Amino acid sequence: MLAYDPLNSGAHLGYALLLYQLKRNREALPHAEFALQRGYSRPFAFVLVAFLKEQLLDLPGAIQTLENCAAAYPRSFFVRASLVEMLRLTGQETAMRAHQESMYALDRSQMESWELSLRSSWKTAGEEATRRNLTPMRSLEPRLAGTLVSMRAYHYHP
Repeated sequence: MLAYDPLNSGAHLGYALLLYQLKRNREALPHAEFALQRGYSRPFAFVLVAFLKEQLLDLPGAIQTLENCAAAYPRSFFVRASLVEMLRLTGQETAMRAHQESMYALDRSQMESWELSLRSSWKTAGEEATRRNLTPMRSLEPRLAGTLVSMRAYHYHP
């Protein structure tokens, strides 16, 4: 598709996802950024760019991308949990807690389920969410975001 229509943002996003799944992160990032800058400015695209930056060891870039997204979508559990995870990885405890607490005030169960999903495999997170009586993984929205989080887990928990 990109050979026929190199400006197709959707094709760039799809290709970035495929490359991310294949752990070809350096190749994926320009495609994800292209999509984000040219029409796919929804949380999914922001988080994909952040996850790619994370894999390329650019945690400050990942955090900045997620902070920009959280400013635009302040009530997105998916975005805030992703930001909390990046802040945790960099030891920014105070900022991490501030984001956690603001989302816990809205729905602690949902936020904790998203946090679990970002720290383990989707299956393990689901088992832990059930054990702790949190929001079931199958109930987390948007579902496509759950797919992206599962892809991220593959980078850590094959």
